[in-house]
Amino acid sequence: MLSKVALPIFIAATFSSTIVQSMPLNAVNGLMTRDNKYNLKCSNAPQVTAGELVNPDDTVLTTSLPLSGSSQQWLKYLYCTPNTKTYTFFNIGEMNPAPGTGTATPGYRDVHGAFNIAAATVNVQAQNDGPIENGNWTMQADNTNIEIGVKNAKGTVTYGILASTFSGLADAMLNYNTQNNPIIFQINDGNWGEVGIGYAGYKNGVGQCIIMENATANYQCKSAMNGYMGDFS
Repeated sequence: MLSKVALPIFIAATFSSTIVQSMPLNAVNGLMTRDNKYNLKCSNAPQVTAGELVNPDDTVLTTSLPLSGSSQQWLKYLYCTPNTKTYTFFNIGEMNPAPGTGTATPGYRDVHGAFNIAAATVNVQAQNDGPIENGNWTMQADNTNIEIGVKNAKGTVTYGILASTFSGLADAMLNYNTQNNPIIFQINDGNWGEVGIGYAGYKNGVGQCIIMENATANYQCKSAMNGYMGDFS
């Protein structure tokens, strides 16, 4: 049965539509326990173990997001979506030069806004829930140069889990990604552990989706989705 999920109350400018939360579908894959075997705490709710239900009253807004405690490149930060058991590990990439304004070069970067748009889109799809089609979900958010992509990994991403993931990431980006840099992330559900991986990448002028670009590195979104992270610190 689908249930309505409220969004965090500690952030004023957040996505306000109702989010639908669901349970993933593939018990046959053997994911009967949480992947959070080290009992890492939510960075935004430090008294709560990731995978447990997060009460909005448990959340703490800090000037910088604490590290997750994991040494893996994908898992630098750990954000839990309030009123759900969804938790998301993520890492922030780099785009150099810094963001432009409007649609001018180097393009309009608004990762927070892109996740809000994605959450609104998925929320409509989530009304009937079920797994994401063909195990993949991709969109380029209107009025941004940000592409968001997700695929199944170790489990099955449902539209309900995807909606709560995007809602949580929108809040995290608003508060902790002030340069609007691309990110990579891992989607987890409290009952099932890891179910998917994804990215929010910058679309450059030649159509490439980039998660890191500076004087010495150029890593594309497709490489991250295939497991290659390069020197992604």
